[in-house]
Amino acid sequence: SVVILALLIVLELSRVIKLYPVYDVLEKSVSAFIDEKDAGKVAFTPLYLLAGCSLPLWIHNSPCDLIDSCSFEFLPLLSGILSIGIGDTFASIIGSKIGRHKWSGKSQKSVEGTIASILGQCAFIYCLNYFGFLYLNTRLMAICGIAVISNALIEAFTDQVDNLVLPIITYAILAIK
Repeated sequence: SVVILALLIVLELSRVIKLYPVYDVLEKSVSAFIDEKDAGKVAFTPLYLLAGCSLPLWIHNSPCDLIDSCSFEFLPLLSGILSIGIGDTFASIIGSKIGRHKWSGKSQKSVEGTIASILGQCAFIYCLNYFGFLYLNTRLMAICGIAVISNALIEAFTDQVDNLVLPIITYAILAIK
């Protein structure tokens, strides 16, 4: 993921400096995905998405050996995928398509999107359990519930770039021993 992040940075720099012959293709490709958070010349959203999904992998202690003396845990590694890849995506798609009830205050996010985020993340965790990638006991289900609900609500009430914050918060909760 670090190599791909470096490649994305090089491509974005090539687009910003209008490097021939790749500028036209890059500009056309990126312009379809620019949002209000990419107000300047540089499109940070793709970089934030990749960094957010990869951040838990970069900061997590790696397993020490084959006998698992570090008590390696799989779920915290997936914090970026869970919060951004699943939760944020479900919230965005469902919220924009069928979201009718906006959260009170300044938030433009919908209650339906937040519920979709929670349900999508819970379904993902259930699938991991079903296919044997993790074992859900009562304690882990409670921790997962807190992580999922926390990141869904933070996503709903923030106007900032949440793609870097949500994985860290989710990771911090899921890494509780």
